[in-house]
Amino acid sequence: MYNGETALGVAVFLGTIVGAFIFLIPGLIVWIFGIYNAYTTAKKMNSGEIPFKPTKTAHMLLFFILTMIIGALVIVFVILAAFAAFLTAVTPSMKIAYLLI
Repeated sequence: MYNGETALGVAVFLGTIVGAFIFLIPGLIVWIFGIYNAYTTAKKMNSGEIPFKPTKTAHMLLFFILTMIIGALVIVFVILAAFAAFLTAVTPSMKIAYLLI
């Protein structure tokens, strides 16, 4: 995203989220690829091998908002999943007591 590659930044972010949900390793692989690609692209831009692409402020803001919304949704999903797992782990008589409280 920082190197002016908006589509690639969004793809890496979404790939990391989806990969982490499928299994942790694919998410880590996509995340590490994103870090490596950003580093090599910035290095090539600084040396003049490829033309410089300025980062558009509007794209950065939209990307930031997108990551905050998706991050919040992931946190809510994890909390609800943990709560559902807790409710299924208690005995039936305890479920009624928790619902009454």
